[in-house]
Amino acid sequence: MPALAEHPELPDEFWAHNAMMMIRAAQGDPAAALAENDQATLSAARGTWSPDTRDKLAFQKDRWHRAYLTRMLAESRSGTVKQSLVSYAQASLAEYRSQGYPDSIAVLEAYFAALDGKREAALAAARRVDVSKNDDVEDLYLVVVGLEAGGDKAGAEAARRVMRRPGPPSISRAVMLRWLDLDQKPGARGFTPRHATTR
Repeated sequence: MPALAEHPELPDEFWAHNAMMMIRAAQGDPAAALAENDQATLSAARGTWSPDTRDKLAFQKDRWHRAYLTRMLAESRSGTVKQSLVSYAQASLAEYRSQGYPDSIAVLEAYFAALDGKREAALAAARRVDVSKNDDVEDLYLVVVGLEAGGDKAGAEAARRVMRRPGPPSISRAVMLRWLDLDQKPGARGFTPRHATTR
């Protein structure tokens, strides 16, 4: 990372922190993942690459992941700490809504509702995403969480099939497919966003 930081003209440091954020989440450490998200945002602020689009990209990535990871982190806490983290996550989601990405908003709403035990809201939000047109594995994982929480087993399985289609290798794909497998094993030990209290 220090070597990448010496080249603000390139987006490499930003994307490296983005990848590390995914790895930290896969390790069951949403707090460390949030730190990587912060570093990605800071590297974009220092950067000179893509001057016309860099700030918007950094804002979008920051608020989506901040909402997702903070809500995830809240599951490992209790009392007023959990309440505060949930409110911070909701604030980030509210800011992200201004960006106008309906699928990305819907999957966060499905995830939040699933963790809150709001079955109907989770199902409604997840069903706003057309899984035949969305190939983002991170979005689709949260669709599965929302559909499962809402009791739509067939819809969740359809989304899983889309996720498991052959595709280019990526860190996010590997992480999401592992989480799918862990979520489907009764009594499995391992952290996933759906079971974020387990580490």
